[in-house]
Amino acid sequence: MPRGSKEKYTAKQKRQAAHIADGYRRRGASSATAEKRAWQTVNKTTGGGEKGGTGSKTPAKAKEAARHESAERAAESRKVGSRKVQARKPRVQASKAAAGKTKAPAAGAGKAKRTTTGKSTAAKRSSVGRTTVPKGARKPKS
Repeated sequence: MPRGSKEKYTAKQKRQAAHIADGYRRRGASSATAEKRAWQTVNKTTGGGEKGGTGSKTPAKAKEAARHESAERAAESRKVGSRKVQARKPRVQASKAAAGKTKAPAAGAGKAKRTTTGKSTAAKRSSVGRTTVPKGARKPKS
């Protein structure tokens, strides 16, 4: 069977693909792109051609479990501690800076750095707009 053949798809899957492709065409996609996206959608939702060579098809629950497992593996590979993420090369800019290949800023260039008091952010927020008055000096409510 040649690559790209739709022989293994059921009539229902073919109808679904045609309907989805019409929707993409209405939204302005080219015929080739619409057909490609339609079959991608059918493959994602049904798990591919359902006419098995042995006469039996993979149960829907098994396909769903396979998709779920694949998604979990993909998510795991994106986590910070995974080998794949650790093996990535550092950014080019960071490596240039470490090697001293970037230009140093001119003296006095840029804005002056803002200085802060020793207070934490929470302490600064709680004291904004408030004045400190000793307890005995407060005015009695009238």
